[in-house]
Amino acid sequence: MISTKQAVRAVTQFVNMQKNNDLTTAELHDAESKVPMLGRVKQQFQTMVNMAKDVYAGEFKVSKAHMAILVGAIVYVLTPVDAVPDFLPIIGWLDDIGIVSLAISTLGSIMEEYVRYKNGI
Repeated sequence: MISTKQAVRAVTQFVNMQKNNDLTTAELHDAESKVPMLGRVKQQFQTMVNMAKDVYAGEFKVSKAHMAILVGAIVYVLTPVDAVPDFLPIIGWLDDIGIVSLAISTLGSIMEEYVRYKNGI
């Protein structure tokens, strides 16, 4: 069981990262380590992480609204204490998959544009 202190710290981290629309290089690297846990959406999540890296590097542009959704989904996956804690076998990642799926459905056209950009199309 997680402590109240751990839960508060996780929620505070989530809120601060979401508010700033900002992720560090280490957090983006950590997000990449979560890719295998995301089942059917792992390829799209990797695309989201790569897109965030390119946005921060100034190589690809997205609206503030798209960036908020992108960062929010990545931060949700990074946060171990969320709707269903990630340390619970199998079911702990289902909510993360749901959040990423929702972000994918919202970011669909911008993600397609990003993939075309990366492929030089």
